[in-house]
Amino acid sequence: MNRLAFSRRTFLVWVLLLVAVVALVQTERTPPDPHEGHDHGPEGLDDLPEGRFPVFAFGEPEIGSVTVAWKSHHVDFERDPDGRWIQASHAHDHAHGADGHTHHHGGAGSDSPDAVQIAEQFEITARMLADRAIKPDRPMVEYGLETPDILLTFRDRLNGDPLAILRVGDLLVTGYAYYTVLERRPNRILLIPRYQINLLLALAFGDEAPSLVPERAET
Repeated sequence: MNRLAFSRRTFLVWVLLLVAVVALVQTERTPPDPHEGHDHGPEGLDDLPEGRFPVFAFGEPEIGSVTVAWKSHHVDFERDPDGRWIQASHAHDHAHGADGHTHHHGGAGSDSPDAVQIAEQFEITARMLADRAIKPDRPMVEYGLETPDILLTFRDRLNGDPLAILRVGDLLVTGYAYYTVLERRPNRILLIPRYQINLLLALAFGDEAPSLVPERAET
């Protein structure tokens, strides 16, 4: 009986060891790096999901800096050494100067948004939803995406690599959504509500930014 009990215990021990080894192997498998490459969107974005869906696969805490480019200007936002958001520069004009650029550097001015406003807007932007995705059926220039007026660049907080680069083209005929594309996903055009993009432009350019909704024609 003792030998039989010993054999059963030995068998159970070996079974438990086998289960533990299998679990350890599964745990130590290297998961896909969420920051490998650029312009990450959620899984399945290339499958033209139905209905509204997230544009980005990162949150505000993962963003280290943002560049908002509009027409010939761009504004940079970054975190200070304490992790708080600041507007690092005002609009940069790319049309003039000996090198083709006239820079207006400097810290945040009196009319710049504060750290809380910037963080709140980037939290909203990181949760941005596209209305739908479509496959382009004509050249990108016809969507305003060949050389877009608006370019949004989000960089990683840890290493400064791009998390995503969103090209924003023309408005749809209705005026309520933009044609957009993530640079590393050029075969999928995302329709993003106008206000989502223009809120970010307003953060960077203030009253100069386009309105959140189409302006009514005067009658």
